[in-house]
Amino acid sequence: MKHQIFTLAIAATTMTATKAFSQTAITSANTTYVQATTGKSYTENGAPSSGYAEDSYHYKYGNQSGTTSNNLQINGFNAGGVNYSYNAVAGAYVKMRRVNNAVVSGVRNLKFEEGTVINNNIKVAGGYNDDMESFFSGNKNFNSGTDNLFGNQGDDNGNNNNIERLDVIFPGGYTPTDNTKAGFALFERGATNAHDGVKLALILTVNATGMPTSYSNIITITSSNYGTTDVVAGKDYIIDRRDNATENFLKISTTTNQPVGGVFFKYSEFGITAGTRVYGYSVIPNDFTGTPADIADYTNAAHYPTNTSSNTGAGGIDLVSVTGMVISSVTLPLTLLSFDATADNRQVVLDWKTADEKDVRTMEIEKSSNSADWNTTGNVTPNGSSYYSFTDDKPAAGINYYRLKFIDLDGSFTYSPTRIVRMDSRQDATITLAPNPATDHTSILLSSVLNNSGTVTVFNAAGQQVQHINATGQQKIDLDLGSYTPGIYYIVVADGSNIIYKGKLVKQ
Repeated sequence: MKHQIFTLAIAATTMTATKAFSQTAITSANTTYVQATTGKSYTENGAPSSGYAEDSYHYKYGNQSGTTSNNLQINGFNAGGVNYSYNAVAGAYVKMRRVNNAVVSGVRNLKFEEGTVINNNIKVAGGYNDDMESFFSGNKNFNSGTDNLFGNQGDDNGNNNNIERLDVIFPGGYTPTDNTKAGFALFERGATNAHDGVKLALILTVNATGMPTSYSNIITITSSNYGTTDVVAGKDYIIDRRDNATENFLKISTTTNQPVGGVFFKYSEFGITAGTRVYGYSVIPNDFTGTPADIADYTNAAHYPTNTSSNTGAGGIDLVSVTGMVISSVTLPLTLLSFDATADNRQVVLDWKTADEKDVRTMEIEKSSNSADWNTTGNVTPNGSSYYSFTDDKPAAGINYYRLKFIDLDGSFTYSPTRIVRMDSRQDATITLAPNPATDHTSILLSSVLNNSGTVTVFNAAGQQVQHINATGQQKIDLDLGSYTPGIYYIVVADGSNIIYKGKLVKQ
């Protein structure tokens, strides 16, 4: 169906009462295009049972699509006149709970992505990913998602599915400091004032395998909860799919152009008390019939119908791929414009940019090995320059988590989003960027060859690509800096889809 969702609603249902909630329509979003460093190209027909099935097409994704406006990422949004920003839950992941039906069996990956079809050339802005679960896990991309998430039958282009529940899992759980000031958002691609409904509930307990075992109250939303304002204006989208058992690549099934709407809601609106640990949330079909106790068994057809039409509001929701993020409504004592953490040989360099600093006493840098236990590893005194940097010269082997703590003059504080840096053998000890700082040239030295499809990409401080080099089979890459203006640049070395090095270069 071509109205769609990432949603929230107004009523939580129990067996005895219906309670109204105050989900707030999202009226605007702060988004940024991030250039793709990987891509894919191939030639295939369109998807079976679609209007494109009989013709052959040239597919180009990501950095092979011919555009640098690839992944439209959300940084924050405004709802009810309040600005909110994302804080990632470390390790959050998505599971699609599937039940085979009369139309679809096995794993079908059904997506929509910003792109165009010109003659027989299909160009998709984002990088190639044909696995819905990994694609949705921890994603911030605003220009992609899934089509007909809960539809089992009825779509004329074959865009039906066998998914009965979508779970966003927070491993280890998350306890909001104030559940009236934290929550999450749902966004849906669809026509203004015509978004599809959905039900949601917070996951309160999970078993040893991460499967939800108990839930909060259920919230139901309808199109009215989205308000009348588009969060993102209409874009051209490619809808493509792949059946894992029989197909090697995603194939186009149809196209559309629609805006995105969204709804924000707080953890407290699900009826949980302060201090309750949350293990994520579940998105549930609007035709689910049951109580919170019935949500866990998604195989029970009495509660989860397996003949839901893709042409109804129950099955036709088109979920935007922004998931797994906790949103804090605490107002920052400044505006955080950017925050990056990059491996630079044996060190990790943190860079951030601020604006509108007011009454900021200090900025502490906190570090963790598990995203749960944090320690202060340094601090920076605000100086009004708006550009700040900190170097951790003793990162641990493996995963390092970093966040910034902004402390007001009155002692109140809030946190930045979390950044993750993995220090493995290739990032830690085998890559050298020298000289740095540099004037005319610099060299990247690797102790092992880039075997797969090695690339070196250079970005300026604004995140714009300034150079891209094919480095397959090389151990030394020379960069001519003659045309570079003085300033800070970022070097990304990738071997295929695996980014093995991110470093900062200073051009003098």
